[in-house]
Amino acid sequence: MNDGRPEPVTWIEEASLRAQVEDVFQEILQRHFSHEPGVNLNLPVETRAYREIEGWRVFLLLTPWMLARLLFPAADAGLSLPGGWQPGNRFQLLGPMVHFTLLESRHKAHLHHHPRLGTFLIQPLILNMQPFDGPETVYRAWNQVIQTRDRNRRRLQVHSPWHEAVSRREFFTRLKS
Repeated sequence: MNDGRPEPVTWIEEASLRAQVEDVFQEILQRHFSHEPGVNLNLPVETRAYREIEGWRVFLLLTPWMLARLLFPAADAGLSLPGGWQPGNRFQLLGPMVHFTLLESRHKAHLHHHPRLGTFLIQPLILNMQPFDGPETVYRAWNQVIQTRDRNRRRLQVHSPWHEAVSRREFFTRLKS
């Protein structure tokens, strides 16, 4: 803490960042999603597969309404924010789309802002959570996606530092990293 404002999440250690994210999304569940019919309350709010890539803090977030990749940029990630976009007081889970480069690959993600977390990016991976009876079934399904994508990349001889980095970490999510 410096001048009374919360410490930016880009400066806090991994366990604290993950705990804050889980707390915030648990609050979002209670406030906005707890009575929605498409929400699977058999699933927890949890983070896995944390890693740091080129100054970004990246990990998976499982909630009862989605599996997503969260990306917290370094202090200055050089993001080009959409004109007129400002974090507001109104809840908006998926904000405007932004484009950025990470590990030599172009990416798209949605802007999100929360007063306790600051501005970060969300890449939704699975949005229909109804078929899953628990977190391990979600991660098994995501691992199948990774395996299929990796097989196709090898078959086509496509080199992607991003997919290689993501695959190594996200494929082994059962290790509770």
